[in-house]
Amino acid sequence: MYMKEGFNMVPLPEEDLERINVNLKEGKPAGFMGDVKIYVGNIAFECHEDDILAEFSRIGPVGDVSLVRDEEGRIRGFGFVTMRSKEDGQKAIDALDGMPVRGRKIAVRESNN
Repeated sequence: MYMKEGFNMVPLPEEDLERINVNLKEGKPAGFMGDVKIYVGNIAFECHEDDILAEFSRIGPVGDVSLVRDEEGRIRGFGFVTMRSKEDGQKAIDALDGMPVRGRKIAVRESNN
């Protein structure tokens, strides 16, 4: 295997390895994240992916959390969560819309992209 100069191999985070193993056991592609993508708005600027992951994980398995950042790396106040199943996605929308996270009530709805 050849790698260009300046690049390094890094290990996958443990949660990614777990997701890949579950996918393979369920006969899904290794890169499968989930069946439903959810928009999350009004996120506090102090929030991190782990804060959002903790809230959504209480509802069901989460495939991915992505918070949108500006050019300087600051949270822009919204992001996306991918839930592994449509059922858990709907439960998350119903349970978490309006829920306070780090002092702000998040807006949760199905993503339109």
